[in-house]
Amino acid sequence: MGRLKFIHVGTGNFGMYWGKTVIPLISSFAECVAAVDIDPEALDNFKALKRLPENKHYADLRVALTENKCDFISVVVMPGARLPIIDLAIEFGVDVLCEKPAAGTMDDYVTIYKKMKAAGRKIAVTMSHRYEREKQTVEQMIKSGAYGKLNYIYGRFASQRPKARNKRYEGADPAMLTPYNLARRGLSEGVIHEFDTFRGMTGQNAAKVYCQYWQFDPEDGSDTQPAASLTSITMENGVRCLIEHSGANAVTINGWSNEHFRAECANATIIADNKKVTIMSGMGQPYPETAEMPLQNGEYFDHGQLARDFCDWLNGGPEPQTSLEDNMQCAALTFAALESAFTGKEIDVQAFLKEHMEK
Repeated sequence: MGRLKFIHVGTGNFGMYWGKTVIPLISSFAECVAAVDIDPEALDNFKALKRLPENKHYADLRVALTENKCDFISVVVMPGARLPIIDLAIEFGVDVLCEKPAAGTMDDYVTIYKKMKAAGRKIAVTMSHRYEREKQTVEQMIKSGAYGKLNYIYGRFASQRPKARNKRYEGADPAMLTPYNLARRGLSEGVIHEFDTFRGMTGQNAAKVYCQYWQFDPEDGSDTQPAASLTSITMENGVRCLIEHSGANAVTINGWSNEHFRAECANATIIADNKKVTIMSGMGQPYPETAEMPLQNGEYFDHGQLARDFCDWLNGGPEPQTSLEDNMQCAALTFAALESAFTGKEIDVQAFLKEHMEK
């Protein structure tokens, strides 16, 4: 099939990141032939990038699919708006590369999975943080076995709280701003990255999860109600993982895409922190006590790698690690953590997934 053609759906917020960075990055193997957004302002912003001819910007995905032959669509709209887009992809016989999470609820995840499976269409999810260079470097170091058996992993995302309420919530239905729905978005649109990174580094799916989530009152007159969570995971091979995730801090320690991961192996501590990887070892000579490690080499990482792997799959190559088949495990861990946060109970992740798949 060679160079594939795709329609980009969603040009606001992160959709503009695609327009500025991802689309030109992947142009050697995937050509964007049209862009779609129902928001005229968002579409005008994308037009200003001049990635496409003027007449290749659409407010209606059906029209775009009718007028432009393509192999897949890239979906970068809000998770709750994706089901109708999936239905159109199936109707027009195209595959889907979708931003994380693939859906806003576990039930919608299952619906999308079953619909695409029944239609014989391919779908993958851009779990980009797991595929950043420093995370991939740590993953390969762990899996090499050179540093002994993995014991546990600690992760941290800790960012400064916003000074004002996020504009995305202005005019929102109050029902969507309940602690539960805010936690759902916080976990599924944020912590899901760390959850999937744990899965990559351990090479395992989750067995059990226990999550504590709370909103924090900074007592500074702000109405932002920033939140934090602490989540403990036991993987199926018994390795433990703990993630601290906070958007309520006075200062940023590890912000978006600059997370901290510390893997404790039998003979060394391996640390990824703000794009650097450090190893601390007690193995003695010739191993240094502390050293910064070179990052893994490669032509593509994060979105570039995931888009390339997806296109290779469409061209007859292997199924990528971020196919929806695999990502269902990440979704189950994420939404099981949400259930744990609001029931106060440890959740059996595999039983949670099985229950939802059998509905």
